[in-house]
Amino acid sequence: MASLIGALLKIKPCIELKDGKLVSTKKYRGKMSGATEKLFSDYLKEFNIDREQLYLIYSIGLDEEIKQRMDEVAKEHGFKHVRWIQAGGMISTHSGPGGFGVAGLEE
Repeated sequence: MASLIGALLKIKPCIELKDGKLVSTKKYRGKMSGATEKLFSDYLKEFNIDREQLYLIYSIGLDEEIKQRMDEVAKEHGFKHVRWIQAGGMISTHSGPGGFGVAGLEE
């Protein structure tokens, strides 16, 4: 029921790995294209990520236009190498189809 209501209201939860557990920490509203950019922006504000390598994670169903746009956004923020990784079963179960994630190494 919560998933259905979330879909109707266009709410996308942010799931983070905290103390070895997957926890919903924030919620983003609106279209997925806007939510991915806001999540990325929040991530860069919270962590000082090394600009040499960035990992973008997706689950099947993420729109190709979003992936292309996030490549552009990463390059605009000075990332030299961007690698896309398909999420495994655990992450895909929590995110559902079209999930998006960000990972990098702090300086």
